[in-house]
Amino acid sequence: MFLIPNGATQAIQKAIRDGKRCDSACNGATTTKAIAYFPPGKYLVSSSIPVCFGTQMIGDAVNPPTSLATRSFVSLGVLSTDAYEADGGTGPGGNALEWYINTARFYTYVAAIHYQVAQATTIENVEIIADSGTTQQGMYAENGSGGVMSDLTFTGGNFGIYGGSQQSSATRMIFNGSNTAVQLLWDWGWVWKFITVSNAKVGFRLYNNEGGMLPGSVTDTGFTGLVLDNVNLGGQVKDHGRSNQILKAGYFKNYYIGATYENGERAWRMGSMEYKRDSSLLGKSLSGLEVAPYCERPRNQYTDKTAADFIHLKDQGAKGDGSTDDTSAVQNAFDKYGDGSKIVYVDAGTYILKNTVTSPKGAKIVGETWSQFAASGDKFSDPREPIVKVGNEEDVGTVKIQDLILTSKGPTPGVILMEWNVQAKNAGDAALWDVHVCLGGAVGTELTPTECPASKSGTDSPKCEVATILLHITRQASGYFENFWGWVADHQIDDPDLMDILNDLEQLSVYSARGVLIESQKATWLYGTASEHSVYYQYTFHGARNIFTTFLRTESPYYQPTPKPPAPFENAVGVFDSDPSYGYKGGDAKGCNASWAVIMRKCQNIHIGAVGTCSWFSTYTQGCVDSRSCQKSLWFIDDNYDNNRVQQLITIGSQTMIASRNGTSVTPKENLAVTSHPEWAHLSLYEVPSTGPEPVGEPCSNSDKTYFSSDWTSGNIDYLVIRPKYKRHSFEQSSQHDHVPCYRIRHNYQSNTCDFGDIPSGKSRENQADYNQDVGTFTDPNGYANYKIEGTNKTFNAHVTTNMDDLDYQERVWFDLQGMGMGANEYAFPGEIVPATLIIAGSENYGYVSSLELNNYAWKKTILDMYNQLRVGVRYFDIRTSSFKNGEFYGAHVNDELSATPIAALGATLDELIDGTNRFTKDYPDEVIVCEANINEFFDRLQGIDNRCLELDLPTDVTLDTLPIKNFTDANSGKGCVLLLTDGRRASDSFPKDRVNSGICFDPGNLNREDKWADEAWAGDVANQQGRKWQSTQVLVPLQQDAVLESNPSLFHYGVNAMSPDHLPTVILHDAVGLFHVDETFEKYYDATMQTLAIGLNLYMVTQNCKTSPSRNPLAKEPEASLSLVTAPKSKFKAFKGLTFANGTTLDHIPPCPGMVI
Repeated sequence: MFLIPNGATQAIQKAIRDGKRCDSACNGATTTKAIAYFPPGKYLVSSSIPVCFGTQMIGDAVNPPTSLATRSFVSLGVLSTDAYEADGGTGPGGNALEWYINTARFYTYVAAIHYQVAQATTIENVEIIADSGTTQQGMYAENGSGGVMSDLTFTGGNFGIYGGSQQSSATRMIFNGSNTAVQLLWDWGWVWKFITVSNAKVGFRLYNNEGGMLPGSVTDTGFTGLVLDNVNLGGQVKDHGRSNQILKAGYFKNYYIGATYENGERAWRMGSMEYKRDSSLLGKSLSGLEVAPYCERPRNQYTDKTAADFIHLKDQGAKGDGSTDDTSAVQNAFDKYGDGSKIVYVDAGTYILKNTVTSPKGAKIVGETWSQFAASGDKFSDPREPIVKVGNEEDVGTVKIQDLILTSKGPTPGVILMEWNVQAKNAGDAALWDVHVCLGGAVGTELTPTECPASKSGTDSPKCEVATILLHITRQASGYFENFWGWVADHQIDDPDLMDILNDLEQLSVYSARGVLIESQKATWLYGTASEHSVYYQYTFHGARNIFTTFLRTESPYYQPTPKPPAPFENAVGVFDSDPSYGYKGGDAKGCNASWAVIMRKCQNIHIGAVGTCSWFSTYTQGCVDSRSCQKSLWFIDDNYDNNRVQQLITIGSQTMIASRNGTSVTPKENLAVTSHPEWAHLSLYEVPSTGPEPVGEPCSNSDKTYFSSDWTSGNIDYLVIRPKYKRHSFEQSSQHDHVPCYRIRHNYQSNTCDFGDIPSGKSRENQADYNQDVGTFTDPNGYANYKIEGTNKTFNAHVTTNMDDLDYQERVWFDLQGMGMGANEYAFPGEIVPATLIIAGSENYGYVSSLELNNYAWKKTILDMYNQLRVGVRYFDIRTSSFKNGEFYGAHVNDELSATPIAALGATLDELIDGTNRFTKDYPDEVIVCEANINEFFDRLQGIDNRCLELDLPTDVTLDTLPIKNFTDANSGKGCVLLLTDGRRASDSFPKDRVNSGICFDPGNLNREDKWADEAWAGDVANQQGRKWQSTQVLVPLQQDAVLESNPSLFHYGVNAMSPDHLPTVILHDAVGLFHVDETFEKYYDATMQTLAIGLNLYMVTQNCKTSPSRNPLAKEPEASLSLVTAPKSKFKAFKGLTFANGTTLDHIPPCPGMVI
């Protein structure tokens, strides 16, 4: 609409309202958007010019027009965004429905702009002039939830800005000659950046002259919190109530007033708290500031371009009619002009995209009144499909995008609305402004209350699943993002009657899995962004580096906790490394009943300037807000590296503000800003706890996972202490590397069954052979199963045979690993239905280690004592000690400690256990050992253990299993430590429970664990009960024979197959490590099964879980020269290339036909 400068107010008003626009009596509309263009000239205005919903008011960029109020002007603002409806209903104080200031002098404060707005709004490049000798105001912004203000100049006026907002980001603003530059009536959080105030009596008034209990940062005692960051004050900061000076004039690198958290400790602070700004985030230096300000990038107005420099997308064959597939036309236009030679002008309309379109790294794209790209079709069912890709991986460029909406038509559960891959050539070169994601809740989306009504009992059908990620800023990318709003609809935007202010906008339920995922490693800026109503989280900073934000806003979905996350996207958890885990049992300090507002994991140099995180509903009801019970927790702070800082943090509606991986939490109760509705909590500063500097090397990535997760048949190796009528033997093989196919079985005879099969990576398979016991046939069974490690030339085989001269152990199996450059081993089966186990861990690049021989030991000992158990891999001991008649302490198995006549089997003395532990920590430093004991009188004796874990300084709500292993390995100057835990649950209350200063902690209060015997006869039943406690109590037989020996291989089979990189125990409890035969305890008989399993779990399982391992899985890395698990110069492992017989005889080299050697 071209407005002719004829001074006719009514003509301007009529032009703006033409076409039944969404005006003051309308709640919203998506189909009546318009541009109101003001050519150069002066416009005399006698009453307010409305700024209707969905309107862009644009003046000539080269010769800006002027709107001037006449002397007879009577209204609130020359331009007004949300006019009051005097008879539209009753609001606060009995006044009009939207009357926010209870004063009879309302209209005497005439303003140039009445600016009451919500998210996704922008005001920029406007000069506002008022008379400072009157009550005139430059801008009246009494309420709202704003977006971005930038490049505004205020000259004169009693107030430059008078108002308040839930949140807003304001930058590059000049105030000159105003009596008061800014008067805040209230606010929750407002970021003011790059502000210049001159010739003013007061710069900022942070108190309320109106009186009464208004929500916001103004309370009875002043403001809730204030942060000054890189500010030069020309005047002092004074306390309004007492006129005391708080700060003198001058420069402040930073200064905080309010609640702060540092190293997990809360304090009310008035002072500075230093931090380091990463230089890549900073702009040009400014006079008067010791530190350069954070970089900014104003929107490009293209004032140096002509019409010939633009091309219309519809002229390139695209229809934009909301039904035609425009994918090819859009991609062709992007490809043709993606070098920036032309600016792609996306004409108003909705462009259906049925496949991904990629914006080249140099493209310049401008929308017309928020043109829409809409994903549609089956292509977007898979959870990694972008609708718009900005550049490709490793692109470096200057892409610029503005004024677009990304949306969907119908269900698109796998769509990524925007995947940002471009790295900016220079700071801010890759940028977007006013690009938003709006999913559902609009005419034409097929995601309205008709298709997706608000559900209060569960999820709607899959037709209401709309996205997997709203915005993904990938690891190699960087960019400048100003005014991005990611919104998953909670209600219908389109007002059915554009003339009824009391129309309710109907609620609905649509579902997006994730909000904004930021993994950028390069300098990135977020100015005025928001993410609302996704299922898992709203923002996740995952492995991100060097990020600065102004105000972030989040809202949790209104339908949660019905259903709880991750529903309805249960099957998509783990698709991205950054996904939260839903497998743990959480208390109130955990999440899981609603989405996380912000997750921060493995980050460094993140500076969040302000953030408002809100939970307004519990299954569409709001009674939870003031009781702070809408959800458990809003923030999750995982392990992070150095220099992460959150300023001006506001939360609403949650029991806990911040939950941490180590179990600590920040609660709103101690940080409430107001006690009136809505009760909200505030922190001026939260210093994110650090685990130390970022580790050197490649980061962990789920893309490296090779774990086999499909269904397959692993076999059932069950065990019962009742001899069967036939001899069946299993060959348990576990692969902790690539897939291992069985490619040939040969020379098989004298066995009823020979069932050998492929072994997927990370799994254990029962390979079964049944010996034929018919008369004359048992003496010479034979068979070879040949295996090859997929993708390599490495082979090995299992050979079934016998040795009839050994009457105790006639059945034998050979594991021959010569084809892998390793040795061979003969195993004599120790009992009935008991497998011989082979484990191979490693990879072709990294090297291999197997269970053929123990590694990392060199001492001879005739029994498996404490020292030798440590050497074969045990790091957690359940030590049950008893003393008799106040005598020596023994390790003992006692039927009832409190009985008058206990029955016990005694083991080593306590002194022997201590000596063995001390010997090992001396010989092998940098290890962590956990000892749990259930008697408390012997603390003094336990203090004889060297290298105890001292000074852990555990908060009351932190458990040991939530602490990083680094806390223990770094103890005692890097020597590692021995962690002593007492049980004491059955001891008298008079006994002491711990001696923390001596490194002795009370187990039930400091470690989440269970300790019970399964009391099941079958190993499979034991495994079903407790996959991490490989013990069983079956029948009354000697403990060493029963629990120690024959059930362990069965439990190994079940336990390994129950594990995955995301689900594995930190401790496996069982009764013996390193023994294969019950009566053979000499070192030559030691079995390496459990040691090799531990190596495999750490290499294969733990390091493929990016939530526990910050570094890349070593099996996926390209190895350093000569670096191998078994050949590295510093490696503790050795490659066994000889032959070990079942009787313990070892040959350094394997002779021909080793199976024939006696």
